[in-house]
Amino acid sequence: MSASPPSSSTKVDSSGDPDQSQVSEIMPQVSATVSCAVAEGDAASAPKGSVPSISLHEHDKSAHTLPQYTYPTPSQWSSSQRKYLQEAGALTCPPLSLRNALISSYVSWVHPFCPVVDLYNVLPSVVHLDGSHGKISLLLLHSIMFAGASFVPLSELHSAGYDSRLSAKADFYARAKLLYDFGYESDRIRIVQALLLMSYWQDKQDALQNHWYWVALANVVARSIGLHRDPTGDMTTEDIGLWRRLGWTCFVRDRILSLGVRHPPTIEFRQFNLRMLEVTDFGICVLPQEVLQSFPDCEVLQRTETQVSLAQIYIEKLKLCAILDNIFSSKYEEVAPRHGAAKENTVVLLERDLEGPDDTSSQHSARLQKWQHELPSVVQYGASPMRALTQSDGVLRLHQSLLHMLYHTVFLMLYSPREVLNSAPSSSVRRCMRLASSSIAHTMEDLEGHDLVRFLPSASVTMIVNAAVTNVYEYKLARGAHKDWCIRRFLDYIWHLRQLQDVHRYAAFGAEFLVHASRKLRLPIRLSGEPRPFEFGVWEDAHSPGRFLHAHLSGSSNVNIGTPKPAHNPLQPTAPTCPGFGQQLDSPLLPYESGWNGSPWVESSVHYAHDPYDMLFSDSFDTTFPTALLDSWVAEHFQPLVNE
Repeated sequence: MSASPPSSSTKVDSSGDPDQSQVSEIMPQVSATVSCAVAEGDAASAPKGSVPSISLHEHDKSAHTLPQYTYPTPSQWSSSQRKYLQEAGALTCPPLSLRNALISSYVSWVHPFCPVVDLYNVLPSVVHLDGSHGKISLLLLHSIMFAGASFVPLSELHSAGYDSRLSAKADFYARAKLLYDFGYESDRIRIVQALLLMSYWQDKQDALQNHWYWVALANVVARSIGLHRDPTGDMTTEDIGLWRRLGWTCFVRDRILSLGVRHPPTIEFRQFNLRMLEVTDFGICVLPQEVLQSFPDCEVLQRTETQVSLAQIYIEKLKLCAILDNIFSSKYEEVAPRHGAAKENTVVLLERDLEGPDDTSSQHSARLQKWQHELPSVVQYGASPMRALTQSDGVLRLHQSLLHMLYHTVFLMLYSPREVLNSAPSSSVRRCMRLASSSIAHTMEDLEGHDLVRFLPSASVTMIVNAAVTNVYEYKLARGAHKDWCIRRFLDYIWHLRQLQDVHRYAAFGAEFLVHASRKLRLPIRLSGEPRPFEFGVWEDAHSPGRFLHAHLSGSSNVNIGTPKPAHNPLQPTAPTCPGFGQQLDSPLLPYESGWNGSPWVESSVHYAHDPYDMLFSDSFDTTFPTALLDSWVAEHFQPLVNE
């Protein structure tokens, strides 16, 4: 449906009347990186930051010359509309090498968790530039390239003239948005595909056209054609599979974003009458050799067994989101704390204030345990491979890890801070929270070891922040050396977010929120204004405790005097005394009712060589987010601790 031979029933109807009312909201800045590639995309792009200097005659001629493998523009467009879009770069494609790199990046790192494109029709259409193997919507193509820009090698973007990854993402997003605003596409399947990919755009925290806006819009368009119901009528097997994937991806994206921003879901699970996804719905098959040769760096395309495994991971993610939906329904409610404000988002999901004991958490926990026990072996997060991973193995490892982290993040949603603070040290609540946050931390360390952190999607920011928040509560409840261990974990979370901030805007906000919270809660973290040179990158501090741990200075002094020189041996936690700890640490999803070795968790089983250290965290980043916004997040996440 996304790209098909000329005889396909899903070919765009260019005679339809575009909705001119959509033209009113156009992104004011297309970006300083408008390219002037020829229609086929082979030519080198023009210098960035300026509109191509061509005559009006040449411009009018090129405005009608789209790549042959893309659908034409609507016939109702005026010459001024075409001219505007041409000058904005919305009707052109980037150089062929960059285009293929962006598509390859999308296939490897985005498609597995947002499988909205029929790769087995789209890829042949873009490989054959003459349009002989079908056409693709230019709106969808720009959306694919926008999504792929998050993970494409930075050298490709620099070669094309972009100064940063974020500027490249802004450019491709602006092109896609312009085509949508001008009503380029009338096929609603393609519109839903593009909107779901555009939902990876991250604007200012309270911007109207943010990621949740595009997901909500995708759901509206999807419901208008019945994507939430099983297809009937004369449809091919491939079209039925795409139909189901699109319908369920609307649901998954909606729930993942609700988890991240606590925004009420825009579509109800009970409205879905779609059969659960199966691997056959992904239409996996061997692609023609000319397609594989056009994307030589995309190992996933060459290994159908990896594609099958990734499809199974997505199916399990869908099942997990269904459990998350039940948690939202029973434990959270929609409220408007600042009712009446009209220039910001005021409706959020907050935990219900239940009277008496709450037995729903145990019910949800049982469902999660059942989901875990039924996981196929290929989906489970096993021991970290002690070898360098191939690209396809890395893609598979990343998505196994993401599923693992989502599972633990859903567990963190089960219990409120009040329940954690009021629970006994040996209670199941404390045990669940401790295991969930430490499992996320361990998974991040594994991804760091395989150089995969940079490929994490924006949803990982939510998972990291939730784990860090839980870690702060654990710190407040911990005793002795375990407090230091919690702080070290907290610093690790901040570093992970710093690594992602050049890819995802909200990662920078997440890191700044945690730093701001550490000040408000008076955590023993010393923030140094002077950056220090790191020989081994940001992780030198995390794995060389002597560089960021130092003995207490005299009295209550909090002055940073050069590089700290600890007076004692650095903090060295020793492994628990329980047998088989190393194997259990790398085991698949751990049951929450037991410790690492299957026995009840006993905190004293972990021994620490402890000395009272003060923590030093070098943070050279200036505050870029409003203090009021950071304060509101601190109040929302740490209300029981703020007034301590």
